[in-house]
Amino acid sequence: MERTFRSISPPLARGLVTLAALVLVIGVAAGYQAGSTPVTLVVDDVARSLRTHQATVGALLLDAGVTLHPADIVEPSVDTPLSPGMTIRVVHARPVWIEADGRRWQIRTHATTPEQILQEAEIPLGPHDQVLTEAINPESGSPALRLIVRRAIPVTLHEDGGSVTFYTTARTVGEALREIGLTLYLADRVRPGLGEPLTAGTHIYVERSRPVVVRVDGRT
Repeated sequence: MERTFRSISPPLARGLVTLAALVLVIGVAAGYQAGSTPVTLVVDDVARSLRTHQATVGALLLDAGVTLHPADIVEPSVDTPLSPGMTIRVVHARPVWIEADGRRWQIRTHATTPEQILQEAEIPLGPHDQVLTEAINPESGSPALRLIVRRAIPVTLHEDGGSVTFYTTARTVGEALREIGLTLYLADRVRPGLGEPLTAGTHIYVERSRPVVVRVDGRT
């Protein structure tokens, strides 16, 4: 008895080949996925679930594109082997620009207040010094902070035959007098001028105007 074999049409053959390739790809992907390690990665309080074939925390972070700086906190440590269900936490240190004593540089820190940041940076503050804070790129995902340290300088005020020395972070004579609450009148004379810059040891002289009574034809 002779058997009759029917030939497969080209479209059907191509379909079978495509189906076989798809089944193979799905099988390989399933096997690859089954061999991965499920972990949770939390970066700056933002969590995501991952499956990875990396062996250590450090390799996972590198594979996930997480940039690290020496001051960043990683728990557990980067050389810790991964295990299923592990949670890895990364807390990035905040970049802070500091301007003080004629210098400008950047540090990364977990400190939260200007005083703590400057103490960590080993920048002493005098009792009259002023610290200005400014946010850099506040709309970005990782805003930085700028700290500007203004050193107080001694200034001596001479007025009505007396003198007093005070400390100020003001930039000009007028700002310093306004800072201590000194009221000036239009005819008062101030040396140096109100717009002149201050330096340590500046002497400011204030000559008060005097009221004058004018009488004309017996009337004042």
